[in-house]
Amino acid sequence: MLELPDALARFHREHPRVEISLGEDNSDRLLEGVQSGRLDLAFVGIATDAPAGISVQDVIDDRLFAAVHPADALAGRDSLTLAELTRLPLVSLPLGTGLRSALDDACGRAGLTPRIALEASNLMMVAALAARELGVAILPESVATADGSELHPIAVTEPEIRSRLALVWRTDGPISPAARELIALARQAMGPAPRGAQS
Repeated sequence: MLELPDALARFHREHPRVEISLGEDNSDRLLEGVQSGRLDLAFVGIATDAPAGISVQDVIDDRLFAAVHPADALAGRDSLTLAELTRLPLVSLPLGTGLRSALDDACGRAGLTPRIALEASNLMMVAALAARELGVAILPESVATADGSELHPIAVTEPEIRSRLALVWRTDGPISPAARELIALARQAMGPAPRGAQS
């Protein structure tokens, strides 16, 4: 994701007459924007397979972890089952985000309901709320185990849950030459070839 500003700057230098718009929203709304053609491409959190007609290039594929304040009784644990996790007050991203969809999908398949105590739209806020002992944070492993974290990370098991951050674009429907160029540049900037992309 850190390459995005550089990719946009390069595109702007190479195509100075093309207007670029950049916005943020929940993954479900961004994906709908790409499907409808309102957006040329988006970075979205994906918990399941992408809809038909959408190509995907994974940027990050991360396990979900729980994370608690180091003084919490759970700080002595290295892992929690999903069933144990759903009995605890959780701090999570809101509905419509990839991370939350991954949690909800895993719970639904297991016949469980997560107990969401607090929601925040930013991972750093989710972590900060848990660091103040207001609940158990649900975070990507890379955030939960980051150096300098105020939290104790706990792996979620039985089942392991994964959440993907991906670059998505339409495979079907009209795409302008400028959009094709931007998509190609973004794919190059994000790294490896797409997983299951329909190019």
